Amino acid sequence: MDIKPIYSGGVSSNAYLILADKTVLVDPGMDENALLRLPNIDIIINTHCHF
Repeated sequence: MDIKPIYSGGVSSNAYLILADKTVLVDPGMDENALLRLPNIDIIINTHCHF
């Protein structure tokens, strides 16, 4: 498993990409339409309350 911190450009976002059997994007803080266009993301865990 590989965990990579990323900056999504969202408001106060601390996002992480977890690469394992499934690819998981945690707490992206991104526009929901942009999330749907991300390739190869199996699971999105969104903890931002403004969505």
